[in-house]
Amino acid sequence: MRELVEREAGGTCLFLQGASGELAPAHQYVGDVRVAERHGRRLGYAALSALESMLPPGQRLAYAGVMESGAPLAVWKPEPFNPPTAVEAAGFDVVGTATSGQAARTLAREAGIGESRTLASLLWRLDHGRLQLSHNSVVILDEAGMTDDAELLRLLAAVELAGAKVVLVGDDRQLSSVGPGGALGALLERHADAVHVLDENVRQRDPNERLALDALRSGSVEAAVSWYGDAGRIAVCPDRDAALDAVVDGWATDVAEGRQAAMYAWRRDNVAELNQRGRAAWEALGRLSGPELVVGDTSYRAGDRVVALAPGAHGEVVTSECATVLAVDVSRRELVATMDDDGRTQRLAGVDLDAAHLAHGYALTVHRAQGATVERAHALEDGGGRELAYVKMSRAKERSTVYAVADSLDQAVEDLRWSWAQSRRIAWAIDSGTPVPHGDAPPSPEHTPEVAASVRHARLVAEREALAAAIPADPGLAYPQAEARVRTLRQELAELDRAEGRGVWRDTPVGDAAMAWSQAVGEQRRCLAVAEHARLWERHQLRRQAALAAEGELPLREAYQRLAGAERARLGAELPEAEQRLATLESQDLARLRFEIAHPEVPLRLQHLDRQITLAAYDLALERQALDGIAPEVSHLPPPHHGVERALRSPDLGIDLGL
Repeated sequence: MRELVEREAGGTCLFLQGASGELAPAHQYVGDVRVAERHGRRLGYAALSALESMLPPGQRLAYAGVMESGAPLAVWKPEPFNPPTAVEAAGFDVVGTATSGQAARTLAREAGIGESRTLASLLWRLDHGRLQLSHNSVVILDEAGMTDDAELLRLLAAVELAGAKVVLVGDDRQLSSVGPGGALGALLERHADAVHVLDENVRQRDPNERLALDALRSGSVEAAVSWYGDAGRIAVCPDRDAALDAVVDGWATDVAEGRQAAMYAWRRDNVAELNQRGRAAWEALGRLSGPELVVGDTSYRAGDRVVALAPGAHGEVVTSECATVLAVDVSRRELVATMDDDGRTQRLAGVDLDAAHLAHGYALTVHRAQGATVERAHALEDGGGRELAYVKMSRAKERSTVYAVADSLDQAVEDLRWSWAQSRRIAWAIDSGTPVPHGDAPPSPEHTPEVAASVRHARLVAEREALAAAIPADPGLAYPQAEARVRTLRQELAELDRAEGRGVWRDTPVGDAAMAWSQAVGEQRRCLAVAEHARLWERHQLRRQAALAAEGELPLREAYQRLAGAERARLGAELPEAEQRLATLESQDLARLRFEIAHPEVPLRLQHLDRQITLAAYDLALERQALDGIAPEVSHLPPPHHGVERALRSPDLGIDLGL
């Protein structure tokens, strides 16, 4: 039966026992909706109880025999079970891979793909005949945006020769590859019809934070930073030392309260400082104990947080894997750690403890954190551009705070708007000078040495501003925020009418008054209902209790109505204004949508102008430096118009890519 339902419905079938015994309504099939309302909550508890008693993931019930007890009863026992994925169930061999070892291990654990390894390991096995792909193979490449073009090409060639299939999973707006890359972004632009977008954010709990992250990802940096500033997510510090201390203080406070918190920075020297100060705070919280093992310049004790900087323990530990030291053996110069991913116990000794393989893990580089999820994140603002900002501000479920060095919040907001607007995504080399797709938009004035860089830049900016001014205003984050505000006000009114004291009114004077009134009414009804079936000597006492409850119910009802009346008046004034604002923003959004439908070439034109403005700004900076007699600092300038030159440029040695 289960297989039939799942096959026909295309979903998971659960069999739950309905309400029985004392939970079953005494009055059934009467067509009275009040019966369902009275018993619905109790029936819900019964369903939750059935769900709670279900087996955890990774187990199933296996038939173990029959026990005779009047009637024969089947006996079922739990056993380990790894259900196949939909692709595996269809007869395909699934192979998982990723550039980083941590991402590959996460793919194996969370997606249930047992055959998962780093892309380098996979390619080595393919090259040496240790692994064979076939027409039944499906290769899933996770974090594809971090894969450089050379390795991706090798994988695609192997897949094509075997007649297999490859699925790229990733986000081109996150951190890019170390070497020449950009293929994922090019794929999204060229073949949008082949892309499946997962557009639901299930990590951040605050819907407004989800909107801010979406704005940051899409390039609406000003709107995103404004939200972070208004929401108190930007901490202003007078200097670097104060910022480092503030990051550690915020992290330590969360840790002391039992939250899963993390510290992030871009540059390795800042991560080292945070680790040093974080370990001191960790020790002050009483988290370190036992003897100390000194390896080079680093000391380890039981309780220390550590991170693997390179693969170790004969392949059992992958790069960027975090752990907590369980015990230290000074005489044997080894330590035992509990790994965060799966809770396994791992012994580390020898080269696995040197500075190239292991370090304190109280703070991490943002590159190592890609793919991680915590409750709260504390990030030091030390550069890195938009993609890095998007990654570090999207790790936490509850709250992410960025710590910036500035004189005021306004200055911090302005600095972040500039810093986070700098995109460092690697563009595909062949995209430099590529015509606009389909030729929908005519090209802007091309780069010509004869035209002064300042003139060309000013002309492009003026053209873009004129084109952008013709587009109806984008309500941006204000539209969904207005929708949320209207929903909240309507919900508050509805819950006032129900007078249950739950939802938004819980633990408020209005909610407490509603609960007290509801309890008095419930006590009166209970006594009267029981009195109908009670013995004669009990009936009088129950009716007296009901009368006392009725006497107490009137002042409780009046108290609730007085408090609720004031709230209704406030909501009655706010709701029309909120609805009017929503209608205005909705009209703006509709006007913009109609414009985009009528003028599909405009977004392409703006994209092309943005690229040309970036190139012109680079030439302008070079021109100004030449006039001042200053040698150009390439690493601090916008990308040159020769894509290959930027793609082949070495990464900043001050950061830790953590692959």
